[in-house]
Amino acid sequence: MSKKHKKNKHSKQEKKDKKKKDCCEKYLRGKRCKNCPLA
Repeated sequence: MSKKHKKNKHSKQEKKDKKKKDCCEKYLRGKRCKNCPLA
């Protein structure tokens, strides 16, 4: 149970990173994204 909770906490950060990555990919395709460090 404790391990699952830890994984859930980690996946929250992963989800955030994935969202950022998806945003960057959108930006690279010519779309604007405030969250992308490349923007």
